[in-house]
Amino acid sequence: MEAIRAPIQDTSELESIIAAQAREPNSGVFVLPDAFTFAYRVEIVSLAVRYRLPAVYAFRFFTELGGLLSYGNDLNKIFDVQRPMPIASSRARSRASFPFRPQSSWSW
Repeated sequence: MEAIRAPIQDTSELESIIAAQAREPNSGVFVLPDAFTFAYRVEIVSLAVRYRLPAVYAFRFFTELGGLLSYGNDLNKIFDVQRPMPIASSRARSRASFPFRPQSSWSW
């Protein structure tokens, strides 16, 4: 296995880089988590699917959009996003009641 770094600075580079990688035999992509890949996750996943390029993502929401595989935690389970906690009342709560929860289950 050989890792090839392909930094993308602009959305116009997305399709050309994914298409070039798809032309290589036995290739795939590993999408690292950052602000750019988060902001353009729909475009990245749809291009990987269109070019039938196997892709591994850092978060589950990429796979929920149609991506092949994610290796990271489910952020919705770690941070209870359904129940936002007001800052003013957080001082009065015990540590056990904070919305952070360690990962207790894994989905494959």
